Amino acid sequence: MRRKAQIHMGESIAVIIIIIVLITFGFVFYGKVKSSSIGEQKVLFEELDAVKLSQVVYALPEIQCSFAGGAEYGCVDLLKFISLSNIINESHYGYDKTNYFYYREIFGKARISIDRMNAAGFTNNLELYVGNNTWTSKSTIYMPIVLYNPVDDSNDFGVLTIEKFH
Repeated sequence: MRRKAQIHMGESIAVIIIIIVLITFGFVFYGKVKSSSIGEQKVLFEELDAVKLSQVVYALPEIQCSFAGGAEYGCVDLLKFISLSNIINESHYGYDKTNYFYYREIFGKARISIDRMNAAGFTNNLELYVGNNTWTSKSTIYMPIVLYNPVDDSNDFGVLTIEKFH
């Protein structure tokens, strides 16, 4: 009788150990699945943040073309762009940093530039803003734009590049 009770006790302990091992494997598996899901969501939100920034830059009234008092969406005035770039950079490296801090609040950790291409095949890169470049990942958005040069009343093709650092 004593021997039979010991066997039942051993069987009960073995079943409890197996159940604990299965529960542990279940928690580990669930944690790995949830972790990968959170990583995918993080990447998605980083990309959405870059798209949001690109829409903000694309619609900046400081650089948009304006004809007869109305803003032209998708058109960037080249002189306004260069002037704003100078204002931001002079503020960044000068004594009064108010303008730089204002645009840093809007743009954050990003690099904003335009690649200008004209009919003759000439290409140059114009930078508007360069923020903190310490990053672990980066999302890049390319947006085609029309670059209007009011000096000679000409249009060039350009690509607005927004690199959002995360």
